[in-house]
Amino acid sequence: MAFEKLSQSVQFNYVNEGKYGKNGKTREYKNVKFDAGADQLLTVGGALSNLMGDELGKATLITKHAIKKD
Repeated sequence: MAFEKLSQSVQFNYVNEGKYGKNGKTREYKNVKFDAGADQLLTVGGALSNLMGDELGKATLITKHAIKKD
């Protein structure tokens, strides 16, 4: 059996207790390139959070794979 990459997305958690409460707000952005680095993703997440007037809480990379039978 082998894995085949299908898609990749990133999920950012934005923190602003005044706007979102304790848990913050989570947004998922699709079509992330497979060669995107952690530092690049954090830069994008930080820039988006600054535009919204929030702080970046955490970032999660989500990769979907298909399992191929041999």
